[in-house]
Amino acid sequence: MSDNSDWWSKDDRPGLAKWVFQNMVTGAGYAALFLFIIFLFYFVLRGISGLLPTDPYATLEVTQQALNALV
Repeated sequence: MSDNSDWWSKDDRPGLAKWVFQNMVTGAGYAALFLFIIFLFYFVLRGISGLLPTDPYATLEVTQQALNALV
């Protein structure tokens, strides 16, 4: 009987385990990038909201005073 114990590793093509691992790592990388973008968007909005006054009408009053000072 011939020795066929290593029939799966005879060719140079990557194995199924390597293909699965590569696709899972790629998907995890895309998910991490997407999560990073969500966190970045959230913290940018939090930073912008920190710059704004708590009263939404205060901005209108300050803008009106600035326009009156210019005119």
